[in-house]
Amino acid sequence: MIHSIDQYKLTTMFQIHICNPTSHRSWGKIIKMKIRKIAIQFAAFQETHAKQLTMDKRFWWATSVFKYAESLYNGKVGNEETQFGAIPEKLLEVHRSYISNQYQIAMAALKKATEPGLLLDSEKDYTLVYDKHSEIAIKIFSELEDHMALGTVLRFKAELALRNGDIKEAFEAAKLSEKEFSWHGDKQGISTAFRLLGDIAVINGKVIQAIGYFNAALQIAADHNDISTECVIHERIGEAQFWKGNYILAKNHFQKCLELSGGIDQIRMKAKAMGGIGRVEKEQGCYEKSQQLLKESSNLLEKLDDKIEAAMIKFEHAEIQKILFENDWKRKIEAASSSLESNLARCLANHNKLMLSRIMAILWIWRTTSRMSSELRIRMRQGESLIDTMKQLSYDAVLEGEKILKRVEGVGDSITKTDLLVKIVEMKMLGLESGNNVEQLINVASMILEENACTLKLAYLQILRGRVRMLDGRLQEAIECFLESASMLRSSGQRESLNLANWY
Repeated sequence: MIHSIDQYKLTTMFQIHICNPTSHRSWGKIIKMKIRKIAIQFAAFQETHAKQLTMDKRFWWATSVFKYAESLYNGKVGNEETQFGAIPEKLLEVHRSYISNQYQIAMAALKKATEPGLLLDSEKDYTLVYDKHSEIAIKIFSELEDHMALGTVLRFKAELALRNGDIKEAFEAAKLSEKEFSWHGDKQGISTAFRLLGDIAVINGKVIQAIGYFNAALQIAADHNDISTECVIHERIGEAQFWKGNYILAKNHFQKCLELSGGIDQIRMKAKAMGGIGRVEKEQGCYEKSQQLLKESSNLLEKLDDKIEAAMIKFEHAEIQKILFENDWKRKIEAASSSLESNLARCLANHNKLMLSRIMAILWIWRTTSRMSSELRIRMRQGESLIDTMKQLSYDAVLEGEKILKRVEGVGDSITKTDLLVKIVEMKMLGLESGNNVEQLINVASMILEENACTLKLAYLQILRGRVRMLDGRLQEAIECFLESASMLRSSGQRESLNLANWY
């Protein structure tokens, strides 16, 4: 029976002879005899035990042996031309049937891993179902040595881990995905893996590293004339540079994305690129041009039913209206907030913890400003003390913000964490709170910004630090902070920073 075969020894022997044809002459007869013996035994064995062996490792091994043997004996052994014959051909058919069956099992498992969020209520159940089925797919594709399929599954595993807030697992799976695609020589797969690694690095607060990954993906896409991927990567780099405060570089990449999206008729990318350029124009003080771009971008995104991106653009538009003292800005923020809120239930249903925490943070950041303004006006009309009202509103806002901050930290979103910390500091100072507690929050945000050389944001934090020290009565230290901020703004070399630097 096949159980008695020394399978590991034979497998090694087959591999040696495939890799070293010069040894075929001396070993040809014994290999031929062994293969025919196994073939006869296995053919008889599978006749009566095929069902039991479908998922058995011995079945996989036996069919693999004959795959090696096919390569060996369809060539020459010594001077003799040898063909397999009827029995080995039958076994090869079983082998092919087994592989087909395994693919079906793997793809079915993968499908179950992608959709449990729509069926399950518990996050724990979702994680268990996903882990179970994704590991089945990974195990099968590993056994089949299908590196392309394995790279795809690992990439998907990384995306789900990222969505679930597990940054470490996402990064490890994405790296393995890139390795499998590289082994297979799949350049498009490698580019996709680099793009995913870039996305993970951004969320992890390592924006400089992310830009390196994006550039690697961009180079591969350019080498293979993959315009669609080039378009997406330019938008990603634009976003990364924008967050760093490199507005000129950001605008260049958004502009390139816009050009490419027009060529391949990608409406979504066109809308995102226009929104990106609109935000840059806003930061540079070109409000009229910015409003036009932001409005067109949000209209396109709404047509695509992309409510999250559309709401983000509307927030930016509302901020310009606030700067220009237009009365409509609060209504626009509330409308965008309502649109975002409608997506919270979808995030919960799909167990998208990353997006859920991000939306909650964005809602808090934008609504806090508009609602505090409205509430302050109402209470002042009622004759309440300005200072007491500001302290109470500040306290309530900070309490809510700190709860959201814990959720954001739980999913490892360092970018959103930094934005939240800055807003919490602003709210604390609005309530006239100062001291070491506030400075500690500034220090935490500074660490992330320093790692990514975010000069403009670091300059703003120095301004906040100076204000904190003014409230504490440390005037000389406050002046030093303001001067350092001005120096940082000048060193950035960006036009929009120079006036502010001179003012300080």
